[in-house]
Amino acid sequence: TGVTSNVTLNATLPINGPSMNIFTATDLASVTLASTSVNTTITAGSLAQTIWGSTFTLAGRAVNLRSLAVKVIGSVPSNSFQNIKLFVSGIQVATASGVDSNGMITFDLTSAPYRIDSSRTLEIRAYVVNGSNRTFAVSMQSVADISVIDTNYNVGISVLGTLPTTNTITISAGSLA
Repeated sequence: TGVTSNVTLNATLPINGPSMNIFTATDLASVTLASTSVNTTITAGSLAQTIWGSTFTLAGRAVNLRSLAVKVIGSVPSNSFQNIKLFVSGIQVATASGVDSNGMITFDLTSAPYRIDSSRTLEIRAYVVNGSNRTFAVSMQSVADISVIDTNYNVGISVLGTLPTTNTITISAGSLA
């Protein structure tokens, strides 16, 4: 249905307002991710095992890593992992509280972002405390699962490449020595 009116329109068309410029930059930092290989068998009871890895190829200027989230997929119980830590080229930069009810491991660095000024490797290491004869993979599900900020323009950048995912990892039974 429509609206009918008998009011005379007195306007100058088209209506103009202040112009809005859209910012473009040709020198934003660029980050490309790719999976790295991890062991496909981990013994239950093992400490500081790499359960996920990625190359972090940086082009342009430095960036700040603000967050990273990955999903644990498989038959392994969520309490199988303890002391979960994120490493950048061997340096611990964050700790996760555990695997949440959705199978996610989240590292929140927003209060103290980690500056990365060259290409690096990212690793998640954890104590594998149980889960014998179970399997899992760890996967970044979306480019939104990593927050990287260009240090010059202070804007988020979208990562390129393939979303890093491990092959299936089997937890073998531990032994008492």
